Amino acid sequence: MAKQQITFKLLTITPSLATEWLEQSQFDNRRLDDAKVQGIARDIKEGRWNFDGNPIRFDLNGNVIDGQHRLWAIMASGQDVYAGVMHGLAQSTKDTIDTGKPRSVADVLHFNGHKNTSLLATVARMSIGAAAHDNDMWAWSKAASDKRLSTGELLEEVTINARIEAAVNEMWPFKSVRKMIGPGTAVFLFYLLAGRTKQPIEKLRMFFAAVDSGSDLEKDSPVLALRNALLMDGVTMLKNFGGTRASAYKIAITIKAWNAFVKNAPIKSLRFKINTESFPHAL
Repeated sequence: MAKQQITFKLLTITPSLATEWLEQSQFDNRRLDDAKVQGIARDIKEGRWNFDGNPIRFDLNGNVIDGQHRLWAIMASGQDVYAGVMHGLAQSTKDTIDTGKPRSVADVLHFNGHKNTSLLATVARMSIGAAAHDNDMWAWSKAASDKRLSTGELLEEVTINARIEAAVNEMWPFKSVRKMIGPGTAVFLFYLLAGRTKQPIEKLRMFFAAVDSGSDLEKDSPVLALRNALLMDGVTMLKNFGGTRASAYKIAITIKAWNAFVKNAPIKSLRFKINTESFPHAL
């Protein structure tokens, strides 16, 4: 059996060259994931994309068998990318490419010295979403499926935004709150409220401590209303939502409870009317 004549070289891939390779390729690649393409393209345009040694791979017939998303992203970005290119691989190589365990965002955060990495990744994703939608998390929840953030974007957000890691530490003692709201959403709430409210941080700690313990609450306390809303899904309509929409709903009612807590205003029940009410902002 003859040896494969495999070649490897480093070169600058231009958008026109990427287009040419894709147009000439006859290999039936995986279905294109446009969100993945756009994430890579943003990384390229914003200077986060690094050559990591993973080449664009071609088979013996000159077909692209690995790297189509990167090539489409180069086209979308309109910028040149320095990368490795490997030619001459057997067609059977396609059966083993990308079959190893991929590195998650949490893995990458761990490599960069962070702890509680899954929480950090979740809060970073929500933080970027909040900034993109003027803190309207219901709008974010409806758009979240249309834009997947890249690992580079999330790592950058955690790195430059120290308040995210601080929020993890602040929310860590409140185990019941994290259980009722969800760990990532609970931490994001502390992050969001701490950044938006004009109240002292100690008052915010008092609020979450009261939500956590649930003790000595008046019958019209906003804290009690929040606990009831979080614990009684049928009342709050939470059973009708899942994923990001459930998170956004919980954020909305928690902000409303916080605003009432700040004003010392009584509340008997708590809900967010998604079709008629603007998303609340913290006092």
